[in-house]
Amino acid sequence: MVVKLLWRLPNNWQERAAIRRRQNGEDGGAVRRDVIHTVGPVAQGDPSPTQEGELSNCYKNSLKLLLENKLRTVAFPCISTGVYGYPNAAAADVALNTIRLWLEENKDKVDRIIICVFLEKDEEIYLKKMAEYFPTGSAIIPQSNL
Repeated sequence: MVVKLLWRLPNNWQERAAIRRRQNGEDGGAVRRDVIHTVGPVAQGDPSPTQEGELSNCYKNSLKLLLENKLRTVAFPCISTGVYGYPNAAAADVALNTIRLWLEENKDKVDRIIICVFLEKDEEIYLKKMAEYFPTGSAIIPQSNL
């Protein structure tokens, strides 16, 4: 089952501390220490086709490692935005398109892909674009899984 989820990291330090405690198993839950690290391209202005390919490869390679390590859930931040300068909306298009294409071949191999955003503008961008890339009732995201 694939579930789309948009999660915004809280600005409140107390809420962040609670999340860290859960991640570390301090609340009695299981601890997960699997981290897949990727470094995206630096872009200033409109990204080139090469930069789009490099960003797409960040997601593809991370998803490949997800399967190789028999993991079923992954969370992605907004790769290459911020200090790396990749335009937020363009980065969202690359991320969602890459994830969508990957899911067409691998939807039964993953339970959840999470897009974790920090900025309010990224939340707005992803809320709009998620509906475009993953329409309700699509073969990848059945209505019952929303």
